[in-house]
Amino acid sequence: MGKSIYQIFKELDIHNVIISRLKNSGSKVVYSPSLDTKIHDKDVLMVVGNQKDVDHFIHLVGKISTDLFIETGEDLIAKFVFVTTKAATHKTLAELDLHNKFDLKVTRVVRSGLELLAQPSLELFYGDKLLIVGNKEAIAEVEKIIGNSEKHLLEPDFLSLFGGLIIGIIIGSIPIFIPSLPVPLKLGFAAGPLITALFISRYGGVGAIHSYINNGAIYFMKDLGICLFFAAVGIHAGAAFYDNFIKFNGWLWIYYGCYITFIPLIIMVLVGRYIFKLNFYQLVGIMSGAYTDPAALAFSTKYLDSEIPNQSYATVYPMVTISRIFIAQLLILLFAS
Repeated sequence: MGKSIYQIFKELDIHNVIISRLKNSGSKVVYSPSLDTKIHDKDVLMVVGNQKDVDHFIHLVGKISTDLFIETGEDLIAKFVFVTTKAATHKTLAELDLHNKFDLKVTRVVRSGLELLAQPSLELFYGDKLLIVGNKEAIAEVEKIIGNSEKHLLEPDFLSLFGGLIIGIIIGSIPIFIPSLPVPLKLGFAAGPLITALFISRYGGVGAIHSYINNGAIYFMKDLGICLFFAAVGIHAGAAFYDNFIKFNGWLWIYYGCYITFIPLIIMVLVGRYIFKLNFYQLVGIMSGAYTDPAALAFSTKYLDSEIPNQSYATVYPMVTISRIFIAQLLILLFAS
């Protein structure tokens, strides 16, 4: 010991771990250390990171401490602060340099319900929630820079909502010419807004359009969208459903549909569980996304009371949707010709 945090991390090849608080042996002062702070024998540290990385750090450096004073130090508090100003948006934590300016440390960044490790290179987006450790006066000063206005987050931003939608419709209307095909392909009103949303979400916004939408609006639009989708399907198919079912031997198509549905699902579950070692929550989201089935996703998230299916659903849904749109058009053009 007697080495700085930077030296320890470098020599032991430690990554994705943040030391948010430190209490020296024999002292009752708890403070937020910098990378230049030296660690001595019997010092108590509060470490933030993924469980695997934290366990690895403890194994290399020391052992779990029974000294709980570090959690109740009067000089330091932990507070969540929202990014709501342009001065902090699209700035990295290194550029804000909160530790050197205010002696504060950002330990976590929550974005769209996911916790991100507060690394210096992490770029902040509008609506991010930062967990900051420091004294009250310094955090109050940082709030003036970062914003922390929950009122702004609750107000609907129609420019971001409808502006992104209009851009997506324009992109979806652009013809894509492919040699040997008689007509161009288009992304359409589904894939166009989807690609736009992915781009805006990846970069946190485009100009005045940002990617943040509060949870209440997300749940409302998601449930309303599902209701409108199935209502439109029912209205379109219901008028002549019975006649078509009898005329075109509907039971046979149900029989084919069961094969098309269940066989790939069973294979997907077996491969995901026994080859890729995915848990059931992840598999539920992947199955819903692979079949672009929002109703199945809504049922699974409510029944399992977990957001994990949403996360795995989001990883496969975009590619599946875009592939279905292109493949459907290609098959029609190929067989029609």
